Amino acid sequence: MLYYGQANQFDLRGIIMKRLTLIIGLLLTFSGIGAAQVAVIANPSVEEYTIDRPVRVKIYTLGMSKWQNDAAVTVFDLKGDNPVRAKLLGFIGKEPIELRRIWLKAVASGEAKAPEVVATEEELFERVAATPGAVGYVSASKVGRGVKVLMRFGK
Repeated sequence: MLYYGQANQFDLRGIIMKRLTLIIGLLLTFSGIGAAQVAVIANPSVEEYTIDRPVRVKIYTLGMSKWQNDAAVTVFDLKGDNPVRAKLLGFIGKEPIELRRIWLKAVASGEAKAPEVVATEEELFERVAATPGAVGYVSASKVGRGVKVLMRFGK
């Protein structure tokens, strides 16, 4: 039986895991382990030339479904164990489980379409380059022709 102010061991484990994930993401973002810059990339059809952090957060929390030209936003994401993804999560201030909950809620309510998850940065780059209105993120060193860079962050 739990009393006011007490938490069961599963709640504590969840809290510890959330904080640990956030700390790891922040360490990767601000340490030499993940020192490479991350580039937010978009398909050339996207009319925006740059985006700021609040827009980036809106895109990845599915709060922005259309670009300024009314074209649909297609979000691409890397699988959960990728260090570049950890840097993105640290940058937008969301933990993996928190972001997943946001996505599930938006999809279930019909407000948004879930991001398309890919296995590698190379695949993400190719899919963004080939999909009008697409946006994603890769290590800045992976940027090449066929996409535009909307933002860079990290060291």
